Amino acid sequence: MYSLLLAIFRAVAPAAFAQQKGIPLLEPVGNVKEIPNGLQGLGAVFFYFNLLWPWLLGVAGGMCVLMTVMGGIQIILSGGDPGKREEGTSRFLWSLAGLLVIIFAGLVLRTLNPSFYK
Repeated sequence: MYSLLLAIFRAVAPAAFAQQKGIPLLEPVGNVKEIPNGLQGLGAVFFYFNLLWPWLLGVAGGMCVLMTVMGGIQIILSGGDPGKREEGTSRFLWSLAGLLVIIFAGLVLRTLNPSFYK
């Protein structure tokens, strides 16, 4: 009985595994719905990271621009209060620093680990 089940499994298993194209994503990123089957280990993580990288940069850049605008509005609306003006200036400068970090993040990642961009 065992040998019969083993023979059936050996006949059916390659066909079942050949139909599987890759690792399906729960939520498609762009128009990619699965990670290719040939990627193993960190290759799958790098593939997924490269799919999400532009989206993450866009969200982070948008947040930095929003914080820069909020800091500018806070400076304008501070009136004569030096505390509020200093708080707005601090928000403005730190958001610009964050925007510079985002701009140079790709350069830093490419320098540290070029396999992120393959």
